[in-house]
Amino acid sequence: MTVIGSGYIGLELGQLFHNLGAEVTLVQGSKQLLKDYDPEVSAAVEKALHERGIQVNIGINYDHIVQDGGIKKLTLTKNGIQKTIESD
Repeated sequence: MTVIGSGYIGLELGQLFHNLGAEVTLVQGSKQLLKDYDPEVSAAVEKALHERGIQVNIGINYDHIVQDGGIKKLTLTKNGIQKTIESD
């Protein structure tokens, strides 16, 4: 599962589905999770998510999303490198 946005609602949804057994990736356009909070809080949350096995991609540009059969493909760019994330 890919969650676009990592405010408190996105983080709650991501953790909920992770705890239910889904492989979760969080993507965020800004340079930190919880962009309205102190950077120290964001860093601590990001570390905790990584330790639980949740993938986090921050500071990205969304390029496009396409559906290929039952799979959704999110193409994004980070630091000039393009990457595609696939989700059910």
